[in-house]
Amino acid sequence: MTAKLILAIKGSDVATIPGNATLLLAAQQMTELKIGSVVITGAGRRVLGIFTERDLLRAVARKSDKALHQLVSEYMTKDVVTRPLNTSVNDLEELTSGRKFRHVPIVDEKFALCGIISSGDITKYKLDQSEREAAAAKDYIRTA
Repeated sequence: MTAKLILAIKGSDVATIPGNATLLLAAQQMTELKIGSVVITGAGRRVLGIFTERDLLRAVARKSDKALHQLVSEYMTKDVVTRPLNTSVNDLEELTSGRKFRHVPIVDEKFALCGIISSGDITKYKLDQSEREAAAAKDYIRTA
């Protein structure tokens, strides 16, 4: 099972903004969409960074409300860890739990953004898989 399968199930929509957007715009978008992060993309949907609620809190704590009018590129996490579509679910789980990531952008062979997988998406997928396996085992026992 791979990242591609999870994206096929959950969808590949990702909230993105350009690096020249303001923190206020990023905060408004995250609030409107009820999400905790946005991916900053450049030409060809290449991942340039990720901006999270934590980044917003740090910016406001440092610069007060003046931060809201500054560029998201100044506060985004620039060293974003991405994974290709063929990454296994187990590897994604290890990455999110081991490095304490909540979101992993998934990219194609040209490093263009294809989707994003959260730790919650991984948990949901694994729970659904366990339920399918339990149902299959019950069916097998019934027909034996």
